[in-house]
This record gives sequence, C-alpha cells and structure tokens, in this order.
Amino acid sequence: MARTRCVEKSLSSIDSLTVNNDKAVVIVTHAANRVLEDAQGQAHRWENKVVHKETRTKTANGWKIKQLEELKQIYLLTRWGAIAPIMLVSMEVENLTAV
Repeated sequence: MARTRCVEKSLSSIDSLTVNNDKAVVIVTHAANRVLEDAQGQAHRWENKVVHKETRTKTANGWKIKQLEELKQIYLLTRWGAIAPIMLVSMEVENLTAV
C-alpha cells in the first residue's frame, strides 16, 4: 500500500513490562483499523491485531524504541477477507519517543 489515508481506531495495551537499568522490554498488543491507499489512489480497509515486543533504551530525552519485533499476528482483515499470517517482522527503530 502506498500510504495511510486515515486511522479509524488504534488501541494498544501493555501485556508485560520488564525494566533492567536503562533497558526495557515491553510486550504490547496493538489493534488498528485503517484505510490505506494503493499506488492507484484506491482506498482499502485494513484491520489487524498484533503482538509486538518493543526493546526500549533510556536516554537523556526519555525512553526510545530501539527495536520492534512482531511476535504474533492475531488477525488481519482486508477487503478480500481474512488473511493468514504470512510473516513476522523485526526492525530496528531510531528516533522514536515512547509516550
């Protein structure tokens, strides 16, 4: 998809939190309903719920997300119906501030 047209709903809940000095590991369940736009400008509904593992580092400017790993995709619904989880995602993240 080319871009997010709008986010209709976004809800995150912390399932667990482990802090050790300046490092924290947070397990988060995140659900969102979005309207995405494809390269041709056509809108597509996208609803999903995933479990993420966030590794955060404490800095002078607050806690920063260092790494985000998708542990489990609970569901993914599109205009084509439900899609089975096909991959897990892990990425390095810089310059994001935890709120």
